[in-house]
Amino acid sequence: MDVPKYMQPGSRGVAANLVLAFLAGYFASKGVDHKITCDGIYGDTGADYMKMYQNFSGIEADGCVGPDTRARMIKDGFDLEAALRSIPGKSVLIQADGEAVAWPEFAESADSITL
Repeated sequence: MDVPKYMQPGSRGVAANLVLAFLAGYFASKGVDHKITCDGIYGDTGADYMKMYQNFSGIEADGCVGPDTRARMIKDGFDLEAALRSIPGKSVLIQADGEAVAWPEFAESADSITL
């Protein structure tokens, strides 16, 4: 199964909400009084906290969720693709440019579908 490999501010959907939940948990575990709202919209606040996470992790701090950030998140115990696979039904991420990317439930060999 392919899931979106890159998320930037303005993206929204289940994947965005899972990333926000990861960031909220990460910063809460560090004792940081964060302002992250898990509302399914990866906006400026989420991107700012992602930049802090990226800085703490020693990777490029661009606020986007790409391959390096996802690899680091896995090291910190959060696998976005595995989390999305556990959600029944079809998941959709709306990219910041408005493109919708969907992937079907449990379709291990399916490519992502652009709507």
